[in-house]
Formats: sequence, C-alpha cells, structure tokens
Amino acid sequence: MLFLLSCSRDGVEQIKVVVPENVKVPPEMAYIPAGEFIMGQADDPRTAGGSLVALNAYLIDRHEVTEGQLHNSASRLPATHVTLQTAEEYCQHIGKRLPTEAEWEKSARG
Repeated sequence: MLFLLSCSRDGVEQIKVVVPENVKVPPEMAYIPAGEFIMGQADDPRTAGGSLVALNAYLIDRHEVTEGQLHNSASRLPATHVTLQTAEEYCQHIGKRLPTEAEWEKSARG
C-alpha cells in the first residue's frame, strides 16, 4: 500500500492509494492512480487556467535522472541542460518514456 501526501490550507492530508494486484511497481517508481486534478492556475493565462483534467493511472520515477545516470559517471546531481532528443533517447534506452505535462503536474501536486 502507498500513501501520497497532499497539501491544503489546513495542513497535510494523506490520500490512501491502493495499487491494483496486477500492477508491479518497481521500487524506484511511484504509482499514480487514475483520477482528476486541477491543472494550471485560474489566475495565470499561460497555464491550463485551473482546468479539471482526468488521467489514467501511471507510474513515474520517484527521483530526477542524475548526471551520473545520463552520462555514466559518479555524479549524483540532477541532470540539467538536456535536449528533448537526449531525454527521449535516454528514456528509450532504459525502457521508459517521458511523462506528459499533465502527468508531471499531477505527480508534482501530490
């Protein structure tokens, strides 16, 4: 069983997440359940404007890719200044894919 934390004005609310029995979650990844979330900010026209977005369940890495993972070195610093092509090639190499903008934001919002 996995618990996600969500912040609110009154504190932190734990959300119970049940991983389906047929889903195998690698230790370095997190299961994000299907459901709706508010994407963007209502007062920022550059975002989705606080729209309600529905997503299917998905897995996402718990941590950012490090320079060491990307360039086969000992560095534990997060990878930076990476092109989209390099990121996609790395993901393909390890058998994964980049998250969509909506998946990233839902995960970041908790």
